[in-house]
Amino acid sequence: MMKKIIVLREEHKICIDGRFIDIEPKVFAVLEYLYVNKDRFVGINELHDQVWDGVMVSDAAVRRCISKLRAAFDDDPKQPKYIQLISKRGYKLICDVHFCQAKQCPSKELLPNECHHWSEPKARHNWYKLLQACAILTLITTLIAFIPISNQLTLTEQQQNTSRIGTQHIAFAYSRDNQYAYATKLPGETTFSIMLRDKHRGTDEAVLKDITWPDAMAFSGSGDILYVSNVKKGDSQVIAIDTRTGETATIVDKFTFIADIFTPEDDGQLYFIASDDEAHSFNLYHYDANTNIYQPVIKNLETFIHFFAGSIAPNNEYISLLSYNTLQKTTALEVYSTKGLGKVSHKLIKSNVFDLDWLDDEQVILASEQGLQSFSIANGSSSMIAQQVVHMLSIDKHNQRIHTSKMAQKESFFYEIPLPLDSENTKSYYHFSEDINLLISEVGDNKYIGLSKRDDSSAIISFSNAHPKDTSTIYKTAQPITHISHARNAQSLAFIEQGKVKVVNYASGDVFSVPLGNVQPQSISLLDDGQSLYFTARSNSSWHVYYWDGNKVQHRLNGFRYVFESEGKLLLVADDGALYIQPVGGAPRALNKQAQLEANSQITFDDNIVLWTEHDLASVTFHQLDLSNDAFHRALSIPYNKSATKFYISNKNKNLIVKGGSVIQHEEWQNQIKITKKFVLSYVVEALL
Repeated sequence: MMKKIIVLREEHKICIDGRFIDIEPKVFAVLEYLYVNKDRFVGINELHDQVWDGVMVSDAAVRRCISKLRAAFDDDPKQPKYIQLISKRGYKLICDVHFCQAKQCPSKELLPNECHHWSEPKARHNWYKLLQACAILTLITTLIAFIPISNQLTLTEQQQNTSRIGTQHIAFAYSRDNQYAYATKLPGETTFSIMLRDKHRGTDEAVLKDITWPDAMAFSGSGDILYVSNVKKGDSQVIAIDTRTGETATIVDKFTFIADIFTPEDDGQLYFIASDDEAHSFNLYHYDANTNIYQPVIKNLETFIHFFAGSIAPNNEYISLLSYNTLQKTTALEVYSTKGLGKVSHKLIKSNVFDLDWLDDEQVILASEQGLQSFSIANGSSSMIAQQVVHMLSIDKHNQRIHTSKMAQKESFFYEIPLPLDSENTKSYYHFSEDINLLISEVGDNKYIGLSKRDDSSAIISFSNAHPKDTSTIYKTAQPITHISHARNAQSLAFIEQGKVKVVNYASGDVFSVPLGNVQPQSISLLDDGQSLYFTARSNSSWHVYYWDGNKVQHRLNGFRYVFESEGKLLLVADDGALYIQPVGGAPRALNKQAQLEANSQITFDDNIVLWTEHDLASVTFHQLDLSNDAFHRALSIPYNKSATKFYISNKNKNLIVKGGSVIQHEEWQNQIKITKKFVLSYVVEALL
């Protein structure tokens, strides 16, 4: 008979047969991730990316964590009942797991009331600990639901909109003109960043970084200002970000915790729910941007009652608040008039409620553990409209769509590194399919050509940043494709495939092989005509530079391993990494620089700029040399990532575009809302854990 496995998440312990077993935090994290993805097999590389968050560890370290779990479960890997392994697919949790809030190990015969099936783990907010100190014992999961808008409300099937970069998405916001922002942890970073979507380019801009805990965010009525909370112990803040200029300002500070932010149509007004002391309750505050003054407007006289979410009606006449009574352990929906701030109604909610918003001037949407509910302010009636489970949601009142967030499949992300390399490193992020390995060219507005590697095949494909999964194959082969050179004006690419040079015209689709005989090229550089090229090859124990004019091969130089051409000039790299430049009609001249090139390094020559990568196990370093200024040499190091040793120079802004890796991303989905009466709603629901 299978044993009951009960997880005490707070203590990093598991209970089996009524006895405690301590497990290490990283082992516990592996158990959590396996449970979240219990419907599929999880590979070692995915555990690397998600549990170790980009930190380099060996496969043996991952297997040790699995072995420790099996030892705790007393699981036989040959006849598994808890963790199953299938070669080349990965690990899968196949047992039944319960999560408990209890402080003692429950008996194996009976699960206490505090136990239930383990739901997807989400990050906890600091206010949870503050309220716990006030005797609150509340478990809020990221079930986000919304109440029935009317009996005639229906939702269409979900349609994928786009993906988000990073992990731990705890808040997102839509403005009334469809601007979009979200909070996330970028790969390799320990603090949160605030990302703003560039709708035209299809990229995400990091407009604010180093945020400790952005528990809430909201756009101003015009969408010009994005308000973000930054929860820090003893000094929680509200930060205003001007979406037009990127300028930021702290408008509220020195609060213990800020739980929610919401805005009326008036750009100069802001409401937020906060506590100014651990011993005090959470109250509603109003901020006036014209005077830069904030003050409490609705206070809880009892310290055991706390507001934790709020919203204002579209007509600005009513404010709805969710309150929690820590003594009675009940949640209530309270409605106040904005004129005089008197209480209009008070209704106890039987289930746990996580957030709310107004559907129109008379109805409030409640996100509860039972699903999506609607509540009528006029007659007090309520109804259930859906049991849909989402992590976060926002409702677009103009287009009558509900935007939600959920975990998605593994995808790649690329980001920009501005030139020169000592520039401020603000990043724009691109969303591409996981198998996109390298960008080759931009061929139109948000359209790219890239190298795709999937299974045992390589392909040169074209795709749009807006729809990265909709690709068109230009050339496909079962062999590796290396040393790609691009002639943009001729719309042609040259590359090496199994020691042979091939040229592809991606406009016409024509492919031809360059007849080089038995020569094995080491590097190639396609010229602007899309026909002729330079290449290097080894012969008689030395390196040689050759030129192919479209008809025959000509020997040009000796002693150089790599060759690159730009506007008639040649960049030459010797075997020891020494760099040389050969001007048009001149002889090679030493640049007094060396490039320590590894097998997977890249070096590029473009418009008097030489760029190359060097790396070790700790970092990848980008080098920039400006040939118009011999003294100009810049370098930038980033943490090691095997994908980041290759780069592409954008022909739009001359920034580097580098692959950051592949992660399990969140996707934004949308449902079309069908309703018989006029739909007016604009609100963001955060996952309050």
